[in-house]
Amino acid sequence: MGVWFSGLQMHFTHTCDPGFRADCDLQVVISGGSTSARWKVSTPYDASNLASGKDQAAVEIISIRRGNARVSLRVRFTPSPQTTLAGGNYQTTLTGTITGI
Repeated sequence: MGVWFSGLQMHFTHTCDPGFRADCDLQVVISGGSTSARWKVSTPYDASNLASGKDQAAVEIISIRRGNARVSLRVRFTPSPQTTLAGGNYQTTLTGTITGI
C-alpha cells in the first residue's frame, strides 16, 4: 500500500474587500524520508491564473509503500502585473490531503 499527498490552494483574497484577488503558486519538494517507500513528486509546481479563470493550484507527491517523508511546501503570493491591489491583508486556504492507496 502506498501513500498519496495532495496540496490544494485557492487564490488570495483581500480580507476586507473580496473583489481584490491575487494569484498563488505552490511548489513541493521531498527533502528526505524512507527510501523503501520510494517517494516521488508527481506534480512539483502549479499556479492559479485568475485572468484565465483558474482559481486554484495543486501539487502532489506519491509513494509505492508506506513510509515517512519530509516535505517542503512553498506558498507564494503572485499578483498579476495587470492588477492593481488594495493595501491590507490577503488570505488563502491551503488544504492538504493524505490518503492510503
